[in-house]
Amino acid sequence: MNPKSIFISHNWKDKAFAKRLANDLKIRGVHVWIDEGEIQIGDSLIEKIREGIDQMDFLAVVLSPHSVESEWVKREVDVAMNQEIEGKRVKVLPLLYKDCKLPGFLKGKLYADFRADDDYQTALTLLLARLNIQPNGGQLFIFRKANNGKFLYVNEAFVKAFGKNLVDIVGKSDEDFFSSKIARTYRATDKEVMKARSARAYFELQKDAKGDNLVVHVIKHPIFDTAGNVTGVEGIYWIPTQKDED
Repeated sequence: MNPKSIFISHNWKDKAFAKRLANDLKIRGVHVWIDEGEIQIGDSLIEKIREGIDQMDFLAVVLSPHSVESEWVKREVDVAMNQEIEGKRVKVLPLLYKDCKLPGFLKGKLYADFRADDDYQTALTLLLARLNIQPNGGQLFIFRKANNGKFLYVNEAFVKAFGKNLVDIVGKSDEDFFSSKIARTYRATDKEVMKARSARAYFELQKDAKGDNLVVHVIKHPIFDTAGNVTGVEGIYWIPTQKDED
């Protein structure tokens, strides 16, 4: 699939972060709409912003005490949320930059947590996965589990790696595919993520296409329902290609 495009909604006081994020996305091939690069002298602000939101696949809203009080940001998010409701697909992506009181209609959404600079790359990887950007060309694996550990969803790459059909994985748990020791390790990190209610990065043991052991970088984050309750966990990892390893 082609990389998606994104509109970055932010308050001017968060400009440094927005520009850093925009640059990191652009160098990975994402089409980014950010005001200073799109609006020229004499342009209608309202028309250009509405045009940008309409054309981009997603609107990423940078959440901070400044942005949640900004009327411009509120208008931009309102437009995108209406498109999300009408189109019945995800349009608004919350990016938590600074601690703030989240707007009610965003509380049920999973957000990328950029609050700590040490977590920047983890949050960026989650955002890139949403935008169909695979790290260094490696094959991306995605899975979702309920809070009882049962698989709810796995992507095509995950299915192929197991050499099974989707129906043979969904409804099963790690214990059905791995040794009891490895399954306990996976379950422990799942529980840690759900308890923390935020993304975490781990190194876990997987197998490559030949069945050989391989340590991979896994990012897990909690799944929330519309009431903000944790209902499970989603994991993203990738097995690098030979080129990536060189």
